[in-house]
Amino acid sequence: MNMNLDIINGARYSAGVLKDGEGGLALLTNEDKDKGFYEICKSLYLKTFLEALSEIPWTMGRRRRRLLKTRLPHGNSGYGFTYDLPYDCARPIELSDKGTYVIDGDFLCTDSEKAELLYVSNGKFIPQNTFFESVSVTDFAEGNYDFALSPGYVDEWDVPADYTASVSLEEFAALSDAPQTYEDYPEYRPPKYEPKFYEYLEIMIAAKLAVNNTAQARLHDTLLQKAVLIKMEAVNSTKSITANKQEPSPWWSDRLGLGLEF
Repeated sequence: MNMNLDIINGARYSAGVLKDGEGGLALLTNEDKDKGFYEICKSLYLKTFLEALSEIPWTMGRRRRRLLKTRLPHGNSGYGFTYDLPYDCARPIELSDKGTYVIDGDFLCTDSEKAELLYVSNGKFIPQNTFFESVSVTDFAEGNYDFALSPGYVDEWDVPADYTASVSLEEFAALSDAPQTYEDYPEYRPPKYEPKFYEYLEIMIAAKLAVNNTAQARLHDTLLQKAVLIKMEAVNSTKSITANKQEPSPWWSDRLGLGLEF
């Protein structure tokens, strides 16, 4: 995934930081990748991107996945089962059986024996040929690996139960089917979200950039208020879509009790 320069430049314009010394427009382009301001925007973009995904159950970013019982150390939650969250989970929504659950770090705890989670995906990407190796709890806790996946129990995964899938960013970039390293965020392959998401993302970035605009002291608060309105519209939209789900209308033959089969 690359940083969306249209969103960044739109955010800079809204924040009043797009002007150069002569009063013209200084757009950020791919030719600026070696400059410090590009790196600042790159860091800000990803942080705000993940933040925006975690705040609203965006409709077009939803995925459904069966969860794996964890083999990683975890505390006693009081629930019967503890699962690893999907590596691309930005916001959990609900379990398929509507069961209750709690999120404890990277774990989902529930009494559902075969949990399947509906969630918003951030597009975190793991190549199909990700290698497997033994990873000690100490190495993972000390940050020697960027992420690790528990394989769950042996009947749920085709690797030994005492092995953990792991890959560092350097090893990740070297994999044959990994995204190209010239991308800004090679470990992300996000789905396409609804237009309101990108509108919200742009205004949120603008609000953060506006903190440095001393010429317009209230601009930061104004942009945050605008972002809240967009967020409310997005939440209402997702609720409306969910509320409009209806059971399919029965066939006329079913209404008459004929039970015709085709």
